[in-house]
Amino acid sequence: MAMDSEFGVKSSSIIREWSGQVHPALVASFVFLFCLEACLWVRNLRLKRRLPGPFAWPVVGNAMQLGQMPHITFARLAKKYGNVYQIRLGCSDVVVLNGDRAIRQALIEHSTEFAGRPNFVSFQMISGGRSVTFNNYSKQWKAHRKIAQSSLRAFSSANSQTKKTFEQHVTAEAMELVKVFLRKSTDGQYFDPVHEFKVAAANIMCALCFGMRYGHDDLEFRTLLQRIDKFGETVGAGSLVDVMPWLQSFPNPVRSVYEDFKNLNEEFFAFVKDKVAQHRESFVPEVTRDMSDAIISVIEHREDSGLTKEFVEATVTDLIGAGQETMSTAMLWIVLLLVKHPDVQTKLQELIDKVVGPDRLPSVEDRSSLAHVDAFIYETMRFTSFVPVTIPHSTTSDVTIEGLHIPKDTVVFINQWSVNHDPQMWKDPHVFDPTRFLNENGNLDRDKTNNVMIFSTGKRRCIGHQIAKVQVFLFTATLLHQCRIESDPSHPPTFDCSYGLSLKPLTVCVSTKLRGKLLGLVSPWAETKRRGMAQVDSEFGVKSSSIIREWSGQIHPALVASFVFLFCLEACLWVRSLKLKRRLPGPFAWPVVGNALQLGQMPHIAFTRLAKKYGSVYQIRLGCSDVVVLNGDRAIRQALIEHSTEFAGRPNFVSFQFVAEGKSMTFTNYSKQWRMHRKIAQTTIRAFSSANSQTKRAFEQQIVGEATELVEIFLEFSAKQQYFNPAHELTVAAANVICALCFGKRYGHDDVEFRALLQRVDKFGQTVGAGSLVDVMPWLQAFPNPVRSVFENFKCLNEEFFAFVKNKVEEHRESFDPAVTRDMSDAIISVINNADGDTELTESHTEATVADLIGAGLDTVSTALHWIVLLLAKHPEIQTKLQQLVDEVVGRNRLPSLEDRAHMAYLDAFIYETMRFTSFVPVTIPHSTTSDVTVSGLHIPKDTVVFINQWSVNHDPLMWKEPHIFDPSRFLDENGSLDKDLTNNVMIFSAGKRRCIGDQIAKVEIFLFFSILLHQCSFEKCPNEDFSLNCSYGLTLKPLDYKITARLRGELLKSQ
Repeated sequence: MAMDSEFGVKSSSIIREWSGQVHPALVASFVFLFCLEACLWVRNLRLKRRLPGPFAWPVVGNAMQLGQMPHITFARLAKKYGNVYQIRLGCSDVVVLNGDRAIRQALIEHSTEFAGRPNFVSFQMISGGRSVTFNNYSKQWKAHRKIAQSSLRAFSSANSQTKKTFEQHVTAEAMELVKVFLRKSTDGQYFDPVHEFKVAAANIMCALCFGMRYGHDDLEFRTLLQRIDKFGETVGAGSLVDVMPWLQSFPNPVRSVYEDFKNLNEEFFAFVKDKVAQHRESFVPEVTRDMSDAIISVIEHREDSGLTKEFVEATVTDLIGAGQETMSTAMLWIVLLLVKHPDVQTKLQELIDKVVGPDRLPSVEDRSSLAHVDAFIYETMRFTSFVPVTIPHSTTSDVTIEGLHIPKDTVVFINQWSVNHDPQMWKDPHVFDPTRFLNENGNLDRDKTNNVMIFSTGKRRCIGHQIAKVQVFLFTATLLHQCRIESDPSHPPTFDCSYGLSLKPLTVCVSTKLRGKLLGLVSPWAETKRRGMAQVDSEFGVKSSSIIREWSGQIHPALVASFVFLFCLEACLWVRSLKLKRRLPGPFAWPVVGNALQLGQMPHIAFTRLAKKYGSVYQIRLGCSDVVVLNGDRAIRQALIEHSTEFAGRPNFVSFQFVAEGKSMTFTNYSKQWRMHRKIAQTTIRAFSSANSQTKRAFEQQIVGEATELVEIFLEFSAKQQYFNPAHELTVAAANVICALCFGKRYGHDDVEFRALLQRVDKFGQTVGAGSLVDVMPWLQAFPNPVRSVFENFKCLNEEFFAFVKNKVEEHRESFDPAVTRDMSDAIISVINNADGDTELTESHTEATVADLIGAGLDTVSTALHWIVLLLAKHPEIQTKLQQLVDEVVGRNRLPSLEDRAHMAYLDAFIYETMRFTSFVPVTIPHSTTSDVTVSGLHIPKDTVVFINQWSVNHDPLMWKEPHIFDPSRFLDENGSLDKDLTNNVMIFSAGKRRCIGDQIAKVEIFLFFSILLHQCSFEKCPNEDFSLNCSYGLTLKPLDYKITARLRGELLKSQ
C-alpha cells in the first residue's frame, strides 16, 4: 500500500490512524477516576485545611477560576485569603505566594527551603531532563548552576576586556536591527518588529554560545526561533498534564498540545546537540572560542565536575532559551510603550542627544548620565511584569511563611506580578510613569529599582539578569539615538497580550525614521551566517483579553458547578439512552464526549473505517450532538443530488455565526435569502471569468501573468539557496488572481499587508477545528481550557480578515461609479444596492460575498498547487512525460493557453488524479437536513447534522482500481483522451446545491498554473529530506513543509 505507508499528520501515518482506536476501557477509566475523585473530594470537606484558600471542586480543583491571566486571579484571591494561601489544581495542592514581604521572606530568608522544583513530568522533557532551570535542588544542581554562571560571566563581564567585547557585540546587533527597521519602513510602511527582536536577542546568545551570528532571514535560525517561541506558547499544556496526569490517558486537546510541547523540546534540543557535537569535533583544550568550548572543557575535561557530558547540551540550551525569551519580550514592550507615549520618547531622545551627541553611539559608560532611560526600562519591567509568575518552585523541607506552615515537597507558585503592582509599595501601580524611579536629584533610586521583581530572586534567580539589563539598555539607547519610532494610526497599540512563559504583546505595527546620520559598528564576532532570503512565517498567538479586562473579569464558581451538573446530567441521559432504540446504526457513544475520542487526527479515515462496519450511512455522537455521516459515492450522490434541497441546510453552529459576521453565503442556512445571495455571487464570478470571449481572455491573461511571475521567483530562489519551500509563493500567486477579480489589484510577493491577509486565511483553516469542537460541546466555552483559547483565536482571525475585506469594499463604495464596473466588488455593490426589498440582502452582504470568494478561491487553488508541485517532484518520470507532451503541443516559443487544453489530456488527468489521490478537501463543511429524508433506506430526521466524507468517494475500491496508488493514466480512455465519466466521479468541490460556485474557474487556474510551470521549469526534490505525503488537517489537507529546486527549461518567456 504505497499511499498508506506515508500519508498522515506529522509522525502519524494512515495505517496507524486506521488501526488506532481509543479503547473503551480508557473512557471507563476516566469515568471511574471522576467518581473516585468526587468521593475523595467529599471526604476532604470534613478535614481541616492546612492553609486558607478558595473552595476546590472535584477533578479540576480551582483550575477553572484562573482564567487566561492567572497572575491577575492570584492577586485578586490574595485580597480575600492573604498573601499565602492554598489552591488545588487537578490532583495537586499548590501554595501561592503574593506580595513583596511574603515572597522575599520565602526566596531570600528561606532560599534553600524554596529552591526545589516539583517532580513534574513536563520538566523531565526539557533538555533531556538535565536542565539547570527545571531540575530539582541538589548537590549536582549546585555544581551545574555554578558552571553555567561562571561561563556566562567569563564571556560577558569577567574583566574590562570581556565587558568591552560584549558591549561592542550588543551594539553591533542593535545597529543591524536599526538598519533592518529602516529598510522595512521604506516609503512609510508599517511592520511588526517581533521577528527582528527575536533574531537580534538570539544572535547575542548564539554568538556567546557558538561563536557565530545569523542573518535576519536565515532559514535554519528562523526554525530555531520558532521552536523557542512555540515552547513558551505550549508550556502551559505541560503544567496542565503535571497537575492532571489523567489527561494523558485519552485523546483531548490538552494531550495534543502536550505532545507538541514534547516534540518542540526534542527538536530544539537536537539543534543544540548538533552544534555542540560540531564543537567537540574541533575542540582544542588550549583555545576557548566560546561558551560551548568553555562548558565542554569544564564538564568533560575536569574530573571534579561531577557532571556527565550530556549536561553540556543542557546548559547551552538553557542559556539560549532563557536569554532570547527575556530580552526579546522586554524589547517588544519597550517599543510598544515608546510609541504609545511619544512624549516620553521625545524626552528620552533629547536626553540622549545631550549626553551622547550625534557623532557616536551610546555606550555603557553613558548609563550613569542616562538615568531616565534606565528608569523607563525599570518601569517597563514593573508595569508589564512580563514574567508574571516564575517557573513553579517546591519546598525542600518544612517551612513557615507569615506564620503559616508549608510542608516539604509542596508545589509553590511565585506571583511576581503582585510585587510589581502592590499599591502599598507603588503609587498608582496601574499608571505607566518612569519618573517614579528617579529621586529628587534626577538620579536612579536604587531602593526602588531593587523592588522590581522580574528575574526572581534567591537561589533560583536568573543567572543572566545582569547581562540582560546591559543588553536591554544598549538596545533601547541605540534605537532611541538612531530612530524615531511611530505606531500605525490604523492599528493603535494596546496592552492586549498572550500568556505563556512570558507575557507578550499582540501584533504591534510600527514605522521608523532615521534621526540624523546612520552610524555603524562592526561586531567582534567575525563570522556572519547568511543563507539567502526567505519569507517570515509570523506566528499567531492565542489572543487574550486586555490587562484591564482581566482585572475586572472573573469566572464565577457557578460555572464550575454547572460543569459538574452537566456532566452528571449527561451521564444520566446516556444511561437512559442505552435502553432506547437507535434511529441509525453506529458505534457506541460514551457520555459527555460521545465518539469524539475515536476520530483521531484524520477524521475522514476514521469515518471510512466505521463505514466498513456500520454501512455507508451511520450515526455518531459528538459531545451533545447526534451526527449522521455519509460515505461512498452512491449514498453521497443520492443525498446531495437526488435530495439536494433536503441536504442544503447548514447546522445552527455558534462558530458559523462568526464567519463574515453571520452573513457568509458558505456558512449560513438554506433559505430564500441564501438562494438570492448565491445567485448574485455565481453570476458575478461568471461575468468576470467566462461570460464571453473577452472576459475569458482577460481572466486567462491575469492567470498567465501570475504564473510567469511565479516562475521567475522560483528560479530566483533556486539560484540563491538552491532548495526552498514553495508554499508561500504558491499561496500569493493564487490569492493574487482572486484579489485581482475582487479588488482590481494584485500584490507583490513581499507585501506586508498581503502577507497578513494570507496568514489570517491560513490560520482560519488551521483553527476552524476548534469551532467544530465548541459547536458540539458548547460547555467548553464556559471555563478556561485550550479549546476555548483556540476558539477565541478563531473568532479573532475572522474579525481581522473581515475587517480587511470591509476596508477594501468601503474604498470601492467611496469611489463607486454606477456607469463603470471595475471589478467584482463594484459588480456586487451595484447588484445588492439595486436589489428588490424582498431579497432581504443588505449592504453588509457585499463584504460577506467578497470574503467568501477570497477565502474559498485562495484556499482551494493554492492547496491544489501545493500538492501538484510536490507530486511532480516525487514522480520525476511522470514530470518528464508531461513536459514532453507540453513541448510537443505548445513548442518552446510560446506559453501554454486554454486552447491547448483539448490536446493535453494527460495534463488534465494528472490534475484529476491529484485531486482524487490527495482528496485535499476530505470532508465538506457540515450540512444539515431541511426536512425528513430517507437515504439508502435509512430515515434521517429534519435538522440533523450531516458530515459528507468526500475522501471515501475518491478512495472507494469498488470505483477505483488500487485507489492507494497515484496513477494519472487511470483517467485516460483507450484513445488517450480524458475519460469524462471517471473525472465526474472525483469529488472535491462537493455536489448539489452546496457545490462550490467557483469550481470551473478553479480548474482553469490550476490548469494554466500547472502547464506554465511545467513548460518553463523542471522540479527536483531536496535529496536530504524525506519527501513524504504527510499533511496537516484543517478545512483542507495541506502537505507539511517540503523543499524543491526549480531549473529553467530553455528560454524564459513572459506573458504578453
